Amino acid sequence: MGTEESSLTRNQRIILSAAIWLVVGPLIVGFFFMSLWFGFLMLAVAGWTTYDYVRRGDMAGHIASGMSREGFVADGAEESFGRRDDG
Repeated sequence: MGTEESSLTRNQRIILSAAIWLVVGPLIVGFFFMSLWFGFLMLAVAGWTTYDYVRRGDMAGHIASGMSREGFVADGAEESFGRRDDG
């Protein structure tokens, strides 16, 4: 019996984002004190990342799917070079 990772619901993602903002919020306020423009930049990046996560959910799915399909790279090389590299 395998364990399958289930994605969070939208409401769970909102609650998780709010909890993360409890840590990120004071950091962004600190960035505002260091440099106003850098603070705005960090606020924009954090805001967009949060909005995108709540809207779509999966933050790194394209990386995880690429890592799980790494054998296809060798298949592409075999098609290109015409021989199998068995090591």
